[in-house]
Amino acid sequence: MATATSRRAAPAAAALKERKALASELLDINRKLAPQFARMSQIEARLKQIATEQGESFKEDFGGLGYVSASGAVAAEFKGEVPEVQTEAWLALKPAERKQLEKTGIIKVVKQYGRATTGKVTVKVL
Repeated sequence: MATATSRRAAPAAAALKERKALASELLDINRKLAPQFARMSQIEARLKQIATEQGESFKEDFGGLGYVSASGAVAAEFKGEVPEVQTEAWLALKPAERKQLEKTGIIKVVKQYGRATTGKVTVKVL
C-alpha cells in the first residue's frame, strides 16, 4: 500500500524516450499552427461578443461539416442567502450535540468526493 512517504520506481528508459518524442512532436505542431490558433481565438472572442450583444446564444449549422455555437457573457447572479456550516465549529461539538442537530434536520451530513478527471495536456508555444 502506498503511503505519503512511498517512493515510486523511475519510469523505464523506453517510456521516457517515447514521452519526450511525443511531447516534442506536439510542441512542433503547436508552433506551426500558432498563427491559426491566434486567429481562432480572435474569431471565438468576436462570436462571444456577438452573442452577448444579441442577448442570446446561437448555433450556425454547416450540415455534415459540423457546427459552431456561441453563448455570450452572463453576469453573476444573486441566488439568495444559504447557510454555511463552519467545519471547525462542527468538529469541536461533542458527538451528542452533532447528533441532536442532525436529528432536528438543520444539519444533514453528506459524503463528499473530489471530482474525477480524465487528465489534461497543456501546450505553451514560446
